[in-house]
Amino acid sequence: MITSLHLSAQVVNADKMLVRISEIEVYAQYLDEYLQYARTVGITSVSQEPGVICIHPMQLKRDSCQIRILEIYASDEAYKHHIKTAHFQKYKTETLHMVKSLDLVDMNALAPATMLQIFKKMPQANDKTNKTVTTMDRINVCKENFATLFEGEALNGKGTDPEMMDILQKYIFGEVFRTGNIDMKTRELITCVVLATMQQLPQLAAHSAAALNVGVTPIELREAIYQCASNIGFPKTLNALSAINSIFEQRGIKLPLENQATTTEADRYEKGYAIQQLRYGTCIKDMLKGLPDGMNEEVARYLTEVHFGDFQTRAGLDLKTRELLSYCVITTMGMDEQLRLYLESNLKIGNSIENITAAVIQCMPYIGFPTAFKALKVISDYAIEKE
Repeated sequence: MITSLHLSAQVVNADKMLVRISEIEVYAQYLDEYLQYARTVGITSVSQEPGVICIHPMQLKRDSCQIRILEIYASDEAYKHHIKTAHFQKYKTETLHMVKSLDLVDMNALAPATMLQIFKKMPQANDKTNKTVTTMDRINVCKENFATLFEGEALNGKGTDPEMMDILQKYIFGEVFRTGNIDMKTRELITCVVLATMQQLPQLAAHSAAALNVGVTPIELREAIYQCASNIGFPKTLNALSAINSIFEQRGIKLPLENQATTTEADRYEKGYAIQQLRYGTCIKDMLKGLPDGMNEEVARYLTEVHFGDFQTRAGLDLKTRELLSYCVITTMGMDEQLRLYLESNLKIGNSIENITAAVIQCMPYIGFPTAFKALKVISDYAIEKE
């Protein structure tokens, strides 16, 4: 039996759930290679796709070339998304010649309410076998994620500091990238705005290319960088745009990209205020009330018009993603006083506390543990207050 289990616990609508058993026969000469692909695609799919609930590959004891894969998806849409992902397409194309026969058997779940109990009795603590599998999974996930993102080979032992790269790659791509239910596109957008904030432009260029590789559109990437301007300043934003535009040019993407503005000089304040009021009320304006000569009113208006009116109203990136990225920028900047405010705004707009936490963890390899812990402490304190 393949000694790996990939299961994601989340609330699903049983009526929409897709349950399938894939019955596969593999040519004997390719068996070991196929098993590795089966393990890797299962790990990657569950760790990166919220709609993939379970992928559990198994072998028949009486015939090791007979593979059965239990697949559970939150919906047909989740399955359709899954088969378009780069990791599934890689699995499909690279194992095609290994498979002698394939039959996809759709099932009806007779007792969906019991699904949360599946596998709960399997031992985890103090289980050396499971710890070994977890360690191997970390390496496999690292290699798969790195190949998907950068179309290269991780842990290759090359360069001047292969030991550092080994630690870095296993940590980021083998562990952080499977923490939480954020999809890979969002993870790369987070990474890009963090690197833009830190002005790590060579790494930003590399991750911009990776973002495009996993399905981020040029407009989504540009919008993520554009909206950094009101927090990190325009000079740093222009530097970041230069880095991502160099990748667009290498890919033959025509510049400038399509205009995404939705406001005019006449309505930018009104539309910006509507967004600001929903999330922040008057708290930002109230913080400035002590400024002299009416400058508090002027500064508050600038914020409303520029951050909310000029940037937050733009098309190309939804408001939930924009606010999540803003929280990551504020986290990277170490803006302790604003972390609680941005957390509450994220929750108001519909981002879950789990996804906000996972987003901060995604920042952690780039900004370091101490800075990330400040934001995580704010989230933890909020969660305890609401218990």
